[in-house]
Amino acid sequence: MTQRKATVNISNQTFSLLLQKKDEFMQLLADTPSITSYSHYPDVREDISHDPRFQNVDSEEQRQAYFDEHINNMVHITYN
Repeated sequence: MTQRKATVNISNQTFSLLLQKKDEFMQLLADTPSITSYSHYPDVREDISHDPRFQNVDSEEQRQAYFDEHINNMVHITYN
């Protein structure tokens, strides 16, 4: 295996792992009944921070971005 091909394989594995972590975090948000389209991340953070799906996301900024995406999706579904 060439070095370039090995790098691509590692990159694909890393990307797949990041997608899996995002999917799991998004499922956590969907599974949390207290989260509504009016929720704010700081208000629900404590409720979900104990879950391994929360802890698997590498940074607080990424969790916030996923949360915002989830809320935007909820608003889109609610008002369309």
